[in-house]
Amino acid sequence: MGDGPQTANPGPLFVATPQILSLHGIDADEIAPDTEVLTVRTGDVGLRFGITEEVVANVERLDAPAYASAPTSLITRDALRRRGWEPAFVGWLVDAGAPLTSGQIAEAQRVAASAGLMVMTRDGVNLADLGRVRTGAMLAGMVVALAVLAMTAGLIRSEAAGDLRTLTATGASRRIRRTLTAATTGTLALLGAALGTAGSYVTMAAGFVDGLDSLAPVPVVHLLIVVVGVPLVATTAGWLLGGRQPSTLAARQAIE
Repeated sequence: MGDGPQTANPGPLFVATPQILSLHGIDADEIAPDTEVLTVRTGDVGLRFGITEEVVANVERLDAPAYASAPTSLITRDALRRRGWEPAFVGWLVDAGAPLTSGQIAEAQRVAASAGLMVMTRDGVNLADLGRVRTGAMLAGMVVALAVLAMTAGLIRSEAAGDLRTLTATGASRRIRRTLTAATTGTLALLGAALGTAGSYVTMAAGFVDGLDSLAPVPVVHLLIVVVGVPLVATTAGWLLGGRQPSTLAARQAIE
């Protein structure tokens, strides 16, 4: 909204009933009297009414998994009363004693559809496991990127072999050869990491254009490791491996 504060939409606001608070392990007496919204969202939280938006002043953070359809954004009963709002019944939250089978989920969806209702289930993937998967995928991607970069740098060095021989023949030191190789690999790695990261987020933003909140929170640590770590490793490797003297010092370029 113009130059106003950037706020996050908390999504559906569920009433902070004792049952839902108990689900998150929260004692109602521990909530400050002036608190209006409890949410897993970070940053300022805004409530949108048509084309206007109101920033919620008193927000407490929930320490809970940020599942899209779970009750992770709550409005307190005192806030409902102060605003003159009335709660509405929207569904049931069922906590199964064991993971549901695909057959049970399909049957529940069939029964719900026949009554004009919808069933949403959470898979058995743990968020901590997803974090480990993301870290593993990042490391694997870095290894692949460095391997491709090594081949690219090798091709560039092969094409510039004649120039390297000329530099060596005219007295260029090992330090100069190291610097040239390190600068080449580091620049290529930085451009690749920056373009890859930007391209990934542009693609995801296009896919989640109606729900950009799904892209939060941004994995800052992982992005920094990719954008800073890959160029740093590439530059270091180029410096260490770039000082080898050419096998021949012939200043004349080979005839192709």
